[in-house]
Amino acid sequence: MFANSSYNKLKRCQKIVRTKELQFASQKTKLKKMNSVAMKFSIGKGIAVSLFFLLISAPLFAQELQCEVKVDLVRLPSDARLRLGNFVQVVESYLNNYRWTNEDFTDEDRISCNMEFIFTSADVSASPPEYTAQVFIGSSRPVYNSLRKTIILKYLDQNMTFTYDERQGMLQHNELVFQPLPSFLSFYAMMILGYDFDSFSVLGGTSLFERASKITRQVGESSFSKGWNIGDAGGQNRSAIVNEMLDPRFEPIRKAFFDYHYNGLDEIYRDKKMVAQTLKQVIQVFAEIDSRYQQSLIISRFFGTKYSEIAELLKNVDEADKKDLFQALIAVDPSHKQAYDSIFSQSKTK
Repeated sequence: MFANSSYNKLKRCQKIVRTKELQFASQKTKLKKMNSVAMKFSIGKGIAVSLFFLLISAPLFAQELQCEVKVDLVRLPSDARLRLGNFVQVVESYLNNYRWTNEDFTDEDRISCNMEFIFTSADVSASPPEYTAQVFIGSSRPVYNSLRKTIILKYLDQNMTFTYDERQGMLQHNELVFQPLPSFLSFYAMMILGYDFDSFSVLGGTSLFERASKITRQVGESSFSKGWNIGDAGGQNRSAIVNEMLDPRFEPIRKAFFDYHYNGLDEIYRDKKMVAQTLKQVIQVFAEIDSRYQQSLIISRFFGTKYSEIAELLKNVDEADKKDLFQALIAVDPSHKQAYDSIFSQSKTK
């Protein structure tokens, strides 16, 4: 179990309760009606009916991920495409049918995520066949008491090499041994879960990021090490991604990430001005860390994922604070200046 498992469960349950109040009230009314009907039966029959209602109302625990996998095979020759005919099914089964943590997830709790494999080359003469691909990884979670979802993780991994034997039928899970494709999937399963847990509790994903880090250390001298080593792709690699998440220097960023979601977006239905204040505090934290450690992946990834959402939230900021917040945003995230500028310009014309 994770060190903060019970805390994380409480946070998640509190949020679920917010969005399920009306549904629960409706179910409670139905249950009362069913109980009144059950009372008309004899005691023996009544016990059977009560047990039946208890069973159908009990939560059924499920795996954590609900991941949709897609493939783009246009760059591959026809024989390679044929060999990947069951790839989507096998990968989805690996991600969705394994229980990654000791947390209790219901079907409604499962984390919505997606992966798209953009295959760039194949060597079907190798045994087993070898492939290279770019992989888009994304995940989201609900904004509570609303119908909206917010993107939690969005990342393009540009350096994946692996083997795949279509006759295998299923992938074996073993986090203690490096296997190019299963290890890649396990790594990003940990990252998806870690980010999600961080949005529900302070540093809630630490043990998941630690597991992801262990996977990166198992690669060693493998011929499929591309994208795993700290020096690969100008720092845009799996080791660098997870190392920042575990670096104590960036703990304030992770705590701000929690505040942004749990005390910000999730509270927007209560008090928009309070959300604006939370946003202001979050941006200040990001700006302070960015001034010390420029070009960090964790900061660029956050704004690459959230900039349009932040621009929308800016509409709720008081005019007196908007200018300072705008300047802070431009300093820490200059690449999205146009999105922020459009909101700031609208406020000046009012």
